[in-house]
Amino acid sequence: MRRGRHRPPRIREQGTERVALGARISRGFVRSPSMHVGNPQPVLDLGTPVALLCTMEEDGSLHLAAVTSAWWMGPRCVLGLHDVSRASANLRRTREVVVNMPAAGQAETVARLIRVAGRAAVPDGGPERGYRCARDRIGILGLTPVPSETVRPPRVSECPIQLEAVLDDVHAPAPGSPLPGDVAIFEVRVTRLHLDASVLADGRPDRIDPDRWRPLIMGSP
Repeated sequence: MRRGRHRPPRIREQGTERVALGARISRGFVRSPSMHVGNPQPVLDLGTPVALLCTMEEDGSLHLAAVTSAWWMGPRCVLGLHDVSRASANLRRTREVVVNMPAAGQAETVARLIRVAGRAAVPDGGPERGYRCARDRIGILGLTPVPSETVRPPRVSECPIQLEAVLDDVHAPAPGSPLPGDVAIFEVRVTRLHLDASVLADGRPDRIDPDRWRPLIMGSP
């Protein structure tokens, strides 16, 4: 490539969509930037990766929870959690967590996890809708815990990407934030990264190939 020339836009296909230069092509319909309509949303569900958090309970048992507020910067991961959740309480107490990243093909497993309450009682009408209460969520889902190398919580073997991490800090939302008062922002530092060979770039064991890694994305229905 000559100096000063730009690379052509990389088009990434996923499902029925191909995205390049801000245009969206889906089922033959093209949305160009000029067609955008101002539409403030109460919740910005723009599509975020799903993560399965492994933390340790006070009795030494494993707690597994699905979250959809996670992003990374360098060796750190930022998690948005409801501060009344078991995952939040365990992370504050032990300062250790494993962030497991399921692939797009594991959506049904995550959907079943959401229907299983770990400790809290199932709400009225829950059993009729497929919800139940069970302590061993990872066992019920048929997932396999494997020992971590730097933290106590185990990893989920079936997830292609697993990040062992320790808690560095906890932040509250800014004053006047529209977020509910029970939300906290956890900053964790990754101490060990485990990658399945299926998501690695050829000849680069330290790089994830974006054409091979398909994370499970949560978005508004």
